[in-house]
Amino acid sequence: MNEMKKKVNIIKSNNELEKEITAFIEKEIDTNNILGLSFALVNDEEIIWSKGFGYTDLEKKEEVTADTLFSTQSMGKCFTATTFLILATRGIINLDDPIRKYYPDFSINTKFGNPEEEIRKLTFRRMLSHWAGFTHEAPLGNNFDDTPCSFEEHIESINKSWLKNPVGSEHSYSNIGVDLTGYAMGLTVNKSFEEVIKDELFTPLGINNATYNIKKALQSSFAHGHSGLYSTPDEQVPMLPAGGLYISAKEVALFVSFHLNKGKIGNKEFIKPELFADMYKIQYKETKEYGYGLGIYSLEHIKDSQAFEHGGGGYGYQTIMKWVPDYNIGVVVLTNDMNHSSVGKIAKKTLELYIEQNNLPHNKLIEAKLLQRLEGTYKTYRMPLFNVVFKKDRLIIYPTTYSEIELFTQDAINFVTKGGESISFELDMKGNPKSFYYDHPLFPSQVKYNDSERDEQGYKKEEWKESIGIYIQKSYGREYYVALTIINDHLYLINNDCLKLHHYKDNIYFTVDGEVVILEKNRIINRNIPTRKVELNLDMIVEKIKLAEVKHDKYRGAISSIVNILYVTESFETALGLISKVVEIDKEFKEIYSILGRRTYALGKLEESSICFETLLKIDKENEIAKKMMEKIKSR
Repeated sequence: MNEMKKKVNIIKSNNELEKEITAFIEKEIDTNNILGLSFALVNDEEIIWSKGFGYTDLEKKEEVTADTLFSTQSMGKCFTATTFLILATRGIINLDDPIRKYYPDFSINTKFGNPEEEIRKLTFRRMLSHWAGFTHEAPLGNNFDDTPCSFEEHIESINKSWLKNPVGSEHSYSNIGVDLTGYAMGLTVNKSFEEVIKDELFTPLGINNATYNIKKALQSSFAHGHSGLYSTPDEQVPMLPAGGLYISAKEVALFVSFHLNKGKIGNKEFIKPELFADMYKIQYKETKEYGYGLGIYSLEHIKDSQAFEHGGGGYGYQTIMKWVPDYNIGVVVLTNDMNHSSVGKIAKKTLELYIEQNNLPHNKLIEAKLLQRLEGTYKTYRMPLFNVVFKKDRLIIYPTTYSEIELFTQDAINFVTKGGESISFELDMKGNPKSFYYDHPLFPSQVKYNDSERDEQGYKKEEWKESIGIYIQKSYGREYYVALTIINDHLYLINNDCLKLHHYKDNIYFTVDGEVVILEKNRIINRNIPTRKVELNLDMIVEKIKLAEVKHDKYRGAISSIVNILYVTESFETALGLISKVVEIDKEFKEIYSILGRRTYALGKLEESSICFETLLKIDKENEIAKKMMEKIKSR
């Protein structure tokens, strides 16, 4: 486990993030018809946020809260293993002791050689890591038999069972080993298992309502187990150490916080560092990154850091607790419905969102005018036109084809993105922006300044009159359009972008990203691609689309490029009208609403962008891009 903890300073009043998590949970509840759910988020010092959803039973009279008790099933194995290590820290018991040292009467049947030799190999380390060779269930008091029995009768029945594998030969998940460990813990201090875990773990942590007794649990707010539309009986779970714990999300969160604090409560050490590290190590396969330690799973990385967990399922419940020590954050999800797989999804999504939100780069406050001077559009090869905007206390880049990039200020010209990519601006002698270097992982680029509202008015040249207009070019047999126009007395080329042209000499111009544009009579050469001037007849183009056998595929690029030209040279309404006409002919043209909507969004024309995406949703109500963009528009 990484000793360098990337400690996250959670903002407890982060309402927007809580809303996002709540919405995700509610969607999972609705999609999977989950009756009740209890949730808690925690770090090594405190419970950050907790909440209940849904109901405790089908009558829906009592709402679930973060204090409602749930059966946590196999999650309890981690509590048992943790308590064992507390006793081991005090020297009362040892991981590599055989069970016979504390439970002399233990016996088991085996076909693998001498039974006594096999029993001598049955250490607590093997039982807590599931390398003991046991089958999963005890003969009495198991998941398939509701015959009432005491914990002692459950343990005694194991003596009559058979080993599944030679001890230590392979990993095989089993309730039996954990239950025997819990029973032996009680024998060492002459207490019941419940008394041991209460005295050694629950009381020091401030866990006061958790219990292993179903009758006591039912006296509190209690989430009754369910399987779909059917309630499951409120049965006493007999395998207490392996799965008999009834506890609330808030109290599980206290346990997770204990693990994030590496076995300490305050400054007091309850588990030795070497024993705590042993618990997280994959036993007997130490070179493996994922697997089972001592009562704990390692199954995946979240945000490049190892996550640890234990869940449980059965008797009408699905539960999980999951934490990422490197980021000092953990989550608890308890449900009283077993017919779903949402607990893992919710836990992972929550951790990802909180880590992303709270491990962002630091943003230094810089005088607003120093950031505002960097506003404008920028362009580089293979990238869309970038619109850099000052918003509140920072800069945001709005590309015209995908989601915005938030910049975290390091100084007046240096920034980093959420992903840690650096962006550095270069200024001219007057302090105006010339370009910025974008350390993109695939296309690191010098992105050059195109224009902004600060630009001085240009000097319109008489010879431009003949060149102003629309030009047609071909690409792979398809027709596309570009245009030359004048904006603020500067000459602009409209292709996928809107680029100011800089005069070099004679009839030669360059765009900011270094591409040559040569003006000739009735044609221009752009990036060495010849184009010829045309009179645009929209009615004729629409008629061609009506008659074409493959409408959308052949004319998509043409219509998209014309829409962009009309938007710049005429009006938003004119551009929108053309899209409407072609969508009436072929609905596949609907994606051009999205193209125009993204462009207007990037330029800050939110009302226009909203019209595009609302229109798209009328045609395709399930369009995910339109839904996400409408959310962005509303939040912006």
